[in-house]
Amino acid sequence: MRLQRANGRAGPRGGGALASFSAAEVRAPVVRQHRFFAYWTGDLGPLRETLELKPVESGDNVVLYEPYDEGVLYPGDVEGVALTCPVQTYLDLRASPARGEEAAAAIFDRCLKGAYER
Repeated sequence: MRLQRANGRAGPRGGGALASFSAAEVRAPVVRQHRFFAYWTGDLGPLRETLELKPVESGDNVVLYEPYDEGVLYPGDVEGVALTCPVQTYLDLRASPARGEEAAAAIFDRCLKGAYER
């Protein structure tokens, strides 16, 4: 995956993880989304180059969040894919319009519910 390549080039203080609907597609693929969502810290250069990103006036298909705290980035890897942790993914989806609630419910059922039933 190209995000993983960008992570490898980001240096020790940079990098990212799939977020929101993109993370949910890996953990609980219920809702399809035409956008790519990720958190990214540090220099955007490696990410821009690897993903061939260009600014647009409208019709964006990549949404990048700058985390206020690096805690959103761990622990989240699934089979080598950097993802936000299930709780962060759930929170991001709950705040999303459209089908965010549906995707959040799937994350809760598949990733979080078991912890509350113990």
